[in-house]
Amino acid sequence: MREILELTDEADDACKEAYGFQFPWLIHAAAQQLKQIGNEELSEILAAIALLVELGVPSEKAAWAFLAGVRSRASATELASCDIDIGNSPSMVRKKLRELDTFAALRCQVSEQTQAWLDLHWSNFDSEPANIPSFPRFTLEKIPDAGTILVRRYNQSTYLCSPDGLQRMAVKVSEEWPFDRIANDYRFAFTRATDGSFDLISRDPRIELIQPE
Repeated sequence: MREILELTDEADDACKEAYGFQFPWLIHAAAQQLKQIGNEELSEILAAIALLVELGVPSEKAAWAFLAGVRSRASATELASCDIDIGNSPSMVRKKLRELDTFAALRCQVSEQTQAWLDLHWSNFDSEPANIPSFPRFTLEKIPDAGTILVRRYNQSTYLCSPDGLQRMAVKVSEEWPFDRIANDYRFAFTRATDGSFDLISRDPRIELIQPE
C-alpha cells in the first residue's frame, strides 16, 4: 500500500475506493451468497472480514474499539491486544472504557498516543449531541429484498444499496433527503421495519438517533 501511494497523487483516493468501498462489497456479496445456500458459519466469517477491511483494523476486537469511539486504528488495535477484558461489542467496549478500573488498567499498558485516546474518550463521558440529519420514513420498490440499506457515493452520484452491492438505485439529494451527509459512513444504515418502511440507525454507540414520528 505504501509503495502504491508513492506512485501518484491519485493513489490515495484509488486505495480508499478499492479497500474502503469496493473490496468490502465483494466480500459482503460472497457472504450473502453463502448465507443463501445455508453456510451460515462461513457467511458470518466473511461478513466480519468485510467489516475489518472497511475499517482498516486487524481484528473484531479492534473494530469494536474503533466503533466505540477510539478513532485511531493504531490505538484501537493496541487496546485490542491488551490482556484486559474490554467487552465483545461496540456498546460493551464503550461501557468498559468508562469504568475506572478498566480505564486505569489499560492506561498502564498502552502507549502515550493510546493514553490520549483513552483520556479523550473519558472526557467525552457525556458525548456532545451529534449533528446527524433526520430522514422521513420511506419504502423502496426497486430494492424489495434488502433488510438493510447503505448509502454510497461514487463518481459524484449518491446511491441506496443493499449490503452486498448487488442492488442499488441512484437518489437525488435535497434538504429533505440529505443522503450525501451520511454517504460512505460506516456508522449509519437504514433498516426495514415490520411495516416495510426504512428507518435510519446508528452503529456507533455514542450516537442516539431520534426517529421521526
